[in-house]
Amino acid sequence: MADNNSIMLKGRLVKDVEVIQLATGTIIGRLQLAVTNKRKIQGELKENTFIIDVIKGNFKENLAYKLKQGALVQVKGFLEFRRFPNLSWNIVEKWEVVAEEAAILKEEKK
Repeated sequence: MADNNSIMLKGRLVKDVEVIQLATGTIIGRLQLAVTNKRKIQGELKENTFIIDVIKGNFKENLAYKLKQGALVQVKGFLEFRRFPNLSWNIVEKWEVVAEEAAILKEEKK
């Protein structure tokens, strides 16, 4: 991982992890993290929550049952820009985090 493109995020899963097997046989996990940014602006605490798309390669399928909506997760990786056509053939551009490490900090009991 390049030192100038690294990111670490901690947040809660917006939905259960999506497990995908690529044509190459590689299994990836697709997650959506809700991350909250808290800061003081002119003495007032401001809170912004945003949703980040995360991809984890070489995903261990047996972890999927633990990665449920609401679980607290920490990921370390890098940002990547993708451009691809959607189902309507419109070009979609997006940034996402490619996780090199992921850890479950607290499981959500369901």
